[in-house]
Amino acid sequence: MVRRAYIEGFHEPAIFGVHTNIKDFYGVEPKEEHPATLDYIIASAAG
Repeated sequence: MVRRAYIEGFHEPAIFGVHTNIKDFYGVEPKEEHPATLDYIIASAAG
């Protein structure tokens, strides 16, 4: 469940995935935990 977003002007992709609360809700066990899309949205809105 890892997704990468390639953004112009950035050398590395933004990596999206799932973490504790989300994986528990969906009942999945990812190999690696990463911030979810919602985490990035909240962080950008909060400044």
